[in-house]
Amino acid sequence: MTHSLAVRFAVVRFTSLAAVTALLAACAGVPGGNAPAPTDAGAGSRNDPVSDFEARQREQAVSAERQGKWGEAVQAWEVLVTLRPAQYRERLAEARHRVDLLATERLQRARAELKKGELDAAEQSYLGVLALQPEQAEAADGLRGIERARNKRDYLGQPSRLTLTRKPGARIAPSEQSIELEHAAMLAGQGEYDEAIGMLQKRLDASPRDAAVRRALADTLLKKAQALQASDPKAAREAVQRCLKLEPKNAAASALLKKLPAG
Repeated sequence: MTHSLAVRFAVVRFTSLAAVTALLAACAGVPGGNAPAPTDAGAGSRNDPVSDFEARQREQAVSAERQGKWGEAVQAWEVLVTLRPAQYRERLAEARHRVDLLATERLQRARAELKKGELDAAEQSYLGVLALQPEQAEAADGLRGIERARNKRDYLGQPSRLTLTRKPGARIAPSEQSIELEHAAMLAGQGEYDEAIGMLQKRLDASPRDAAVRRALADTLLKKAQALQASDPKAAREAVQRCLKLEPKNAAASALLKKLPAG
């Protein structure tokens, strides 16, 4: 099975500005009688931890810009702006502008790659967007869409790797069955009810006496009905009726059927 989506596009964040601000405040809060000695303009001092921190942070921001790491540069300038807003505001604005341009370029490339069905390339482009803008919603949604597309391709659009070497009518090993049931549950959890139902129905058609698959299919049909009862009562009724054909004594399905309008 594929790795979870969270692992695919987790983005490591720098220390929050609030924590950095607290650090600066702690550095500046030297007890009375120990005030830092005056220093030359633009230079840090061994006795001035705030100035030393500022110099290191400024060097980090400039170095990130030179290497084209604009996401890191923005975060470094943001820290400096909390220290000296007037001095670093323009540099921060310039870095943010570069980030916006690069993120837009990568987003457009990801859309084009996704349209061509180049899932791996699109995934890398979306991850590139998130490296610049971790909160970018379209990129995050795009990665979720790629994950769903892979699921359909690997499990629904073609024979599963678990069935390629299995003879017709051969019984599924318990471990293989649990994997397929788990995948169907994952699809249902993402709201992909029809895909999950299709997978389970095929499995039940191949093994009509498989009680575990029958229960899983009935449960997925019930979940679909519950999700659609307000927006599409007709489809909800059809799903719950299929559920009851599989499990006539399903109390939750019977109760839901009574609430739904007659078809």
